[in-house]
This record gives sequence, structure tokens and C-alpha cells, in this order.
Amino acid sequence: MIIGIVGGACSGKDTVADLLVEYFKFERISTSKIVRAELEAKGLDGTRQMQRKFANKRRQDMGGNYFVREALSDARQRFGDNDLVISDLYCVNEIKYLKNEGGIIIAVLCSDIQLRFERMCTRKDGRRDELTLTDFHKVIEDENSGLTDDEPNVEHVCAMADYKLENSDTLESLKLKIFELVKTIPKSLAKNPFEPMPKIFRGLDSRKDSESTILNHDSFDELKKLENKMRALEFLTNFHTNPEMTDKERALSALFQPTHTVKNISNQFANRLLPAYFEPDSTKALEIYESIEPYTIDEELALLLNQNEFKSLHKKMSDHLQKIAPDIESAVRNSYEQIKINDRLQFDTKATESLENVKSRGLTIRLNLDYVKNLEIAQGRVRNGRIPVIEIIKRDRIIESGGQANSKVSLAVHDLMDHIWFFTKLEEHGVLDKHKSLLASIGDPHLTNIYKREGEIAASIAFGVRAWSRAGLGFVPNFSLDEIKAIFEQAFDTDSLSAVGISTLRDLRKICSRPKSRNYQCISFVFSNYLAELDEQRRKHGKIKIRNGKNQVTGELNPWGHEFLSFFIDAMNLILESHTKHRDTLLRAHISLEEFFASKAALQGQSLEITPQFLEKLDVTAISIPPERIEWMSQNYGFTAVRDSIS
Repeated sequence: MIIGIVGGACSGKDTVADLLVEYFKFERISTSKIVRAELEAKGLDGTRQMQRKFANKRRQDMGGNYFVREALSDARQRFGDNDLVISDLYCVNEIKYLKNEGGIIIAVLCSDIQLRFERMCTRKDGRRDELTLTDFHKVIEDENSGLTDDEPNVEHVCAMADYKLENSDTLESLKLKIFELVKTIPKSLAKNPFEPMPKIFRGLDSRKDSESTILNHDSFDELKKLENKMRALEFLTNFHTNPEMTDKERALSALFQPTHTVKNISNQFANRLLPAYFEPDSTKALEIYESIEPYTIDEELALLLNQNEFKSLHKKMSDHLQKIAPDIESAVRNSYEQIKINDRLQFDTKATESLENVKSRGLTIRLNLDYVKNLEIAQGRVRNGRIPVIEIIKRDRIIESGGQANSKVSLAVHDLMDHIWFFTKLEEHGVLDKHKSLLASIGDPHLTNIYKREGEIAASIAFGVRAWSRAGLGFVPNFSLDEIKAIFEQAFDTDSLSAVGISTLRDLRKICSRPKSRNYQCISFVFSNYLAELDEQRRKHGKIKIRNGKNQVTGELNPWGHEFLSFFIDAMNLILESHTKHRDTLLRAHISLEEFFASKAALQGQSLEITPQFLEKLDVTAISIPPERIEWMSQNYGFTAVRDSIS
């Protein structure tokens, strides 16, 4: 077997290759060693910059697959028929050559550029070259600069990989991912059959003190249904929002028949709409479609299709899902393998993104300098007007946030406000301590990664509050607060409520006595939104598992269970209390981001560091953006929580 390892600078290619050598009996070869040897023979220095220039010149002279040809030839002479792993592949023709030789390509990915830079700084060659972070960004730019198949382009070669490994966590996590991947490679390709599980991996899999016994609670069929649902919603959203239209055409679309442009199909409306399109019988599907009652203008517009239009769209969507069925199957298999890793990492108590770490560190945000032109255009559009720059760019993957490349302003706000700020407030007001039993069963946020799927237990609540402000006039949530209250009333009648549950019931009785109140409507919306978002979380990351006192996983978090609902009501009461200043802090966050992205500093690659403490101490007298824009952000405080443009 021949395995080729590809990936960007400091993504972990060498580590993966070394682990395959150490635990799976591979022999390792490297094209970089050939480059360095030829440089030394010519008496030239071996800095990274010189290696890149020399290697590019040799490829031009000898062909794009020169180094992999030489490396493979040398390896076969030295190692015979042994399994080989070859790293440092950068060109499309190198990948094509290796695949023609029967090779398998593994891409090692790490989107966290800050983490990759830190890895480089701890390596000998990193110290020798003394690169700054700006220099490192240039390295990344150079390794993706190739325009032909004979020139380096890491993004292109990674896209050709047979398998992909995300390497943004711990070495332990990477080892587990490698083992899971190796299990999927056909054994017939290996000269030396793999052991069932190397000793190091058996140790990771069976630790009793710090890791729970993992049971598989995510079925492949469930994940496939969720993936189909997501792809169907994408198809319908694309149809109804008419993304190919110009702004003028979209504004006038109500005058065109039968076009009715919808700004957005909400996840809650999708749960009522999709059953019509998933019904195979078109006549029954039409009956379901016509029975749906619209609550908002967008919902009404999505339900204006006549019988022929609906049946046509119904067939088109069915045909579309059949056409992309292989892609769906592949996506689900990838998710299924990743979820196994997530299950093992859920209770990792050495996470660098624990609450204690992130609330002091906050977020570091900067523009990806490849997108300077995009930001210049956005700044030009707003000038001194009311619409913020961050409203225009909120969905564009043009920034780095918290070390994550290809991020968005909307995600930065989610991380800052919904994860860091809200978890901090829950801690300060004793909510985390009150519900420590629940949190211990899914992963203590003081010790585990608050950005992972279990962190959404709180973050999805804060996100829902922001999204509620843009719900639309007349919106009716899928579930009402009275349905939650009924669960607690029934438990109270049977003496099965804990002291915390009884306290929750008191709160529910008080809130439900005023069904037209802001709190009642908001909590109903946020809970319905949480249930809808939960499906998307399950599709991408798997179910939130729960474990008992013996570290045994016993099932999944039940959003209708007393423990979670009590936590949910306490969290909602806190964020809706005026003294918590959620809306005030959110405005401060938006102002800070707007001030930064409307400035020259962002265009020059400078960074913005934001913590909850920074927001509290923000000097509002020093704000330079127009007051009309501040007023707009205040009136539309949930604008970064919605996909469509409010401008």
C-alpha cells in the first residue's frame, strides 16, 4: 500500500506519517528530503523560502511529478514491497502520479491558522526561519499560488484526497481519527495486514478513570434522513429566494408572476413545509401543502404556488435528491466517522477552549487579507449611511476569528455573545452551579470545550433570543410554553418533581398566566428554535450524550426532560432580565465590530481582541461611526442572527 499525505504548512502531515510508521508498520519517505539533499549538494542554504524556490524550478525543468517519482523509486529499492507513506506532496501531477501507482491520498486539514503558526514556532526549522504570523500567512498564500498542475496548490491537491483528517484538537484526538480511518481502508491493499487495534489505541479506547464507555447512539439511517432534510431545504430555499436575481429584480419580484421572492425559510417553518415535499404521492403531497397555514409574509409567499407549480417543484426536488444521493451517502459516512470521534472528545477535561480559558482570552478577529477588496467594496457601499459594514459582510467567509480561518462576522458574534458571554453570565449568576448535575452528565463547561456540540446547550438559547427579534410579524412557534408547563404539572401531580423542578413550575405558572407577554412569546420561540436547531447539530456533530457516575454513556440529552427544561427556563429568565444587559452588551459587540471593520486598520491586517470585560468597559464616547448607524443596530439588534439581509 502507498499512502500520500497532503496538507498545508504545519497542518500535521509529518505527525500523521510518523504515526502510520510507529503503529501500522509503514516505511516513510519524504520529497522534502530529496529537495534538501539536492540543495546541500549545490552548497545552498536550506531555508523554507529557498526550498520552495528550488523545488518549483526543478518541477519546471523535470516535470511536476519529479520529486514523487524519485522518492518512490528510492523507496522501492530500499524497502521492497513494504507499505509506504509519502509526505510533502504539493502539485496536482504528483497526486495523479501517485494514484496511477495505486496510492491512496489522505489530506490533513487544520483551519486554525493561529494554531498552525504556534506549531511552526515550536519546530526547529520554524525557529531557524524566524517567521512572523504575517510571514506565515505569506507561506500559506505561496503554497496555494500554483496555476498549473505542475505548480504547488495545496487546496487543489487536498480536494483530490480519498480521505480527510481534521487536526485542530489534541494529539490523542488525532490518533483516534487515524485509527478510525485505517479501519475503513481495504485490508487487501496492505502488504502487512493491520492489527485489530494497536496497543496505544486500545489504551485510549478503554480508559476507566477519565473517559466513558462509548455506545453508538447515532444511527446511520437517522443521519441520512437529517442530511436529506438539509439538502431538500437548501433546494427549496434556493428556489424561493431566487439568488440569481439582481437587487432590483428581487425588489420588484412581487410584480412578476409566478415569482414570489422569499427572504428566508426559517427552520421552524421548514418542519411544517418539508413533509409536503417528502410525500412521494404528488396528490397527497399537494393536500399537505395546501393545509399549511402561513403565519408570516415569507411563509405566505412560499405557499402561493398553484397546483401545477407545486407538482412541478415537487418532482424537481425528488429528482434532485435522487441525483445527489451518492453525495449524500458520502457526506453521511464522513459525519458518522466524525461523530465517533466527537463522542470520545465530549468529556475531554483538558480542553483548551474551556470556559475558564476562553472568557479571559476572548476572541481575536482580523480580516483575511485575501479579501481586502471585498471589505473595501462594503466600506464604499455604506460610506456615512445607516447600514453597517458588518450587515453587508456578515455571511461572507472573509475573516479569521479565534484562530479559525474562513469564518464569518455572524459566527464571531455567535462565539462571543452566545458562547463566551452567556456562559460567563450563567456562571456569575449561579445557574451553572444550580444545574451542575446536568452539566456533569454532558461535560462540565469549566473543563470541556464550550464551542463543541454540548456547548450548544446554552449557546443555542442565546442565539434563539437574538433570532427571535427577527421572527417576523405574526410568527407562531411550533411549540408553546404551555406544553412545557403541562409536563411539569403532570410530574407535580405524581410527586416526581425535584426541588429544582418545583421551582421551575412556579416560574412557568407565572409566565404562562400572561401568554401575550414578551417573556412567554420569546421563550416559546426559543424552545421551538432549539428543537429545530438540534436536528442540524445532530446531523453535523451527533447527539449530545449523557453519562452516569461510573462514566458510562447511558443515552442522549432529552430536550423534553425535566433536567434540561429546568436549565432552559432558568437560562431564559436570566438572559431576559434587564439587569443582565444582554441587549446592551450585544449592541456594544456590534459597535466594536463595526468600528473595526469600517476602519483602515482592518484593511491593513490589524486585529481586534474582544472579551466580555472589554465590552463592559467600552468607551462609548470615543465611537466614531455615525449615530444613524448606531440607531440602526440598536433597532435591529438581532441582525447578525439571521441569514437574509436587512438592508
